[in-house]
Amino acid sequence: MGPLLHLQDQNPLIVSIFNGDFPSVEKWLETHAHPAEEMDKLVDADKRHPIHAAAFIDQSDILEALIVATENSGHSKVNVKDAKWLTPLHRACRSSAEYSVEVLLTHNADVNARDRCWQTPAHVAAANNAVRCMELLVPRVSNINITDRTGRTCLHLAAYFGHYEMVETLLQLSGTVNHTDKRDRRPIHWAAFRGHEEVVRLLVQHNAGIEVPDKDKNTPLHAAAAAGFDLVVQILLDFKANPEAVNKVHHYLTIMWLPIHLCASSTHGEGCLLLILDHDSSQVREASNDGKTPLLNATLHGRLPRVLHLIRHGAELNVRDKKRQTALHLAAKFGHEAIIGRLLDMNANPLVKEENGRTPLHLSAQNGHLETCRQLSILPKVDLNTKDANGMTCLHLCAFKENADCLKCLIDAGADIHIKDKFGRTALHYASVKGWFQCVHHLVTAGCSVDCADHDQITPLMLATLSDSEAKCVEYLLVQKANGLLKDHQDLNVLHYAAAAGNSEALTQIFEYTQFGRGDFLSSKLGVTPIHLAAKSGHTDSVIVLLGSQAQGPNDRDSKGRTALHFAARHGHLKCLEFLLAKGALVGVQDDVQGRNPVHEAAENGEVDCLLKLLEHTEDFSVVEAKDKMGRTPLMLAAEKGHSDMVEKLLVNGSSVATMDLNLRTPMFYAVFQGMERTTELLLKREANILQVDRLKKSVFHIAAAAGQISVLGLLVESLDEPTAVNTMLDQEGFTPLHWAALKGHEICVEYLTQRMTDQDILPTQFSPVHCAVHNRSDTCLVVLLNKFDSQTIANLRDDHQRTPLHIAELLLKHEAKLDETDPKGNTALHHACKTSDPLALAILKACSSNQDIINMQNVEGQSALHLTGANGFVESTDFLVSHGASVTLVDNRGYTPVLACAPNDNVALCLATMFAEYLKCPLSDTRRSIASLAVNHIQMNHQHQNQRDSSDSTFLVSTPKQLPNSSQN
Repeated sequence: MGPLLHLQDQNPLIVSIFNGDFPSVEKWLETHAHPAEEMDKLVDADKRHPIHAAAFIDQSDILEALIVATENSGHSKVNVKDAKWLTPLHRACRSSAEYSVEVLLTHNADVNARDRCWQTPAHVAAANNAVRCMELLVPRVSNINITDRTGRTCLHLAAYFGHYEMVETLLQLSGTVNHTDKRDRRPIHWAAFRGHEEVVRLLVQHNAGIEVPDKDKNTPLHAAAAAGFDLVVQILLDFKANPEAVNKVHHYLTIMWLPIHLCASSTHGEGCLLLILDHDSSQVREASNDGKTPLLNATLHGRLPRVLHLIRHGAELNVRDKKRQTALHLAAKFGHEAIIGRLLDMNANPLVKEENGRTPLHLSAQNGHLETCRQLSILPKVDLNTKDANGMTCLHLCAFKENADCLKCLIDAGADIHIKDKFGRTALHYASVKGWFQCVHHLVTAGCSVDCADHDQITPLMLATLSDSEAKCVEYLLVQKANGLLKDHQDLNVLHYAAAAGNSEALTQIFEYTQFGRGDFLSSKLGVTPIHLAAKSGHTDSVIVLLGSQAQGPNDRDSKGRTALHFAARHGHLKCLEFLLAKGALVGVQDDVQGRNPVHEAAENGEVDCLLKLLEHTEDFSVVEAKDKMGRTPLMLAAEKGHSDMVEKLLVNGSSVATMDLNLRTPMFYAVFQGMERTTELLLKREANILQVDRLKKSVFHIAAAAGQISVLGLLVESLDEPTAVNTMLDQEGFTPLHWAALKGHEICVEYLTQRMTDQDILPTQFSPVHCAVHNRSDTCLVVLLNKFDSQTIANLRDDHQRTPLHIAELLLKHEAKLDETDPKGNTALHHACKTSDPLALAILKACSSNQDIINMQNVEGQSALHLTGANGFVESTDFLVSHGASVTLVDNRGYTPVLACAPNDNVALCLATMFAEYLKCPLSDTRRSIASLAVNHIQMNHQHQNQRDSSDSTFLVSTPKQLPNSSQN
């Protein structure tokens, strides 16, 4: 607690407490009938009670009197907490008020109370070297190693603040010397980091680990080296600390440093560096995992004395990191001219290139370090025109980064201003694209060509218009006779660039200095003019300049016949659109490709405000019903995109719901296909004809079912006078909506439509919905149909080619189906087939017969297909599987072979297992021969039974229970 300001403004009790005036406090207590309640009213903004104040200033007699007064009221305040959750005991320990601590403990103060940092009074005492307070607390504290929110113990805090006596006391009181906090840091880490050498020595003498790493792999030696405490480093080295321990530094990648790397780069690490070098000079060449040696680290951080120490101890001058950078690169990059001077004096190589092909001079120029640039540029062996991997010289980098001083320095030193990089760009291109006027001025003054084009035929003037909003560079280049009529590889000139960027100032300057003809506006390759580009991006100011210059008109067309109004309407640029309309732009103009007018464009993109403004200025209200080359009206486009607000406005302004496109489709078709429920409702309210069919005789019901739009389908069906009529609607192919839902695999639509079928309805037999579902391999749709209709009826449905759904399934199995695919329970199609006597099983069995891997695949319960046929009693399926290599020895999760799986329960299976075990021990006895003969006869009977089947019923290989021979016949 800090001193109270303006004490004279406080209550007399508070003044008396801070003055230590016990008689006045006693008098105050006597004159108040309820002193405890009155004291509660004196709590300050930080919720500090008068008892906090008395405890803090160690007025034990006053504290005693205040506590007794609260106890007499029945509500003791000995453990009252302030806004930081500090109790009077915390406050007393903070100021080493041992007498107050004694009083508080006498009144049962909570020694385990925690503040907002989860610290107890013992933590506070340790942090403030309150040794006597700690001695009073310890007998009452259950655990001296209790931790705060960060995992620190009392010993951590005492070590952090360097309280030697407190550390010694805690160690005597069984404080754990190697306890770790949440960052795995021990007391010795904090003592080393704070430079408390005597505390470090004491901790080591009590067996503190000097090699233990924290979560970042920092040992105490790393901590001391990083903070620059050489005496601590010396102590740790004397105790045999490992100077080669590696830590992890977390940046954008994990970098691993030795203590010497930290010494080389830290603010106060020079003394530590010398100690480590004296201890082991070989570490001078140790590199971190990013390739940086101590010399590179020292250079990067500008530590000149350490650079010299390292070089004297044998550091290699031209060593490189993983980015191929030398010490000279790093010094040049960060502008350490003093280090550059010393490195050059020691013959460091200034011609070395890093991974991007850049020399130290490149990096110095790029980062705008004028002095280092001068140092390097005057070296006789340095080539000012050296190119990096992209063909860029130092001039290119200066121009791009707006380092005008460095640029001027290099030009004066003789750098070639005409050199191009691998993209064909000079330094003037880079200065122009950024709008750096000083750089542009220096280069042009030095003689750089203003019309020099890169590989894409782009000139500096074109690039200047992109970002030079004040048009200073543009004007300067034009004054220097830059040609505004030049065109790039896409046949665009400087007007196109300025208009696309919305640079109206540049446009004004261009028109002032350049005369354009009508042929200069339309790009032969992109087919657009400047006003189209400006309108597309909503650059109204640029449109104003273009129209104001009389260079272009509001109805100028691009190569596709579109006007600027088309672009403004499509992209919703209302201000631009209003200006074009005010200047005479026509609303009814249709383009040459799709035949759309601006109303079409606004409708398709839902730009309601633009639509209303177009209709307000239209010369012909029929534009709302205008058709494009596909016969589509704006209403159709809006309905397709689901712009319900737009649909409402169009309907209000005369759009018809009955208009048809070239395929005889009304707006309802477009809304239904995309599942636009709100739009469909609007059209239904306008009494749109839902029975209308298109050229393929498909209605909106067919479209909704085929697209799986269940919500829209529901709206349409409910709008019918008789909802069941939906299943009688046939298209050109004889398909109902149910056919299309099944064919496309939309089971929700299939279920919905089958629910609207009466009991008297029968499935259409001409390639029925069941055929469609099988053809699409939609098991969910098939299940819905099976639940609705009798399975035998479904199995016998035949199409025009007399094919049942099973024939369709067989075709799929022969040509495309993947038989090894499994469901979540590991079942293949063969597993499912062997669970049923359905005729489809034969096709699946035949398809799998040539692949024993599939036949013997086991599901998650370990069951093969043979387990399932045996368990279900399907004799012929079992015979088929065994004859095609199914394993009779596979064991499922219960430990059952296929034989034991035939048992109806576990007891029968156990009996079978017992008898088989005994049976297999016997030689080929009469009993064994009789059993084997019985099995052979049974198999022969099955084969005869199969051969007698009619060829037309060959699909029924898997027998039903009625077809199986009973035990008496066997």
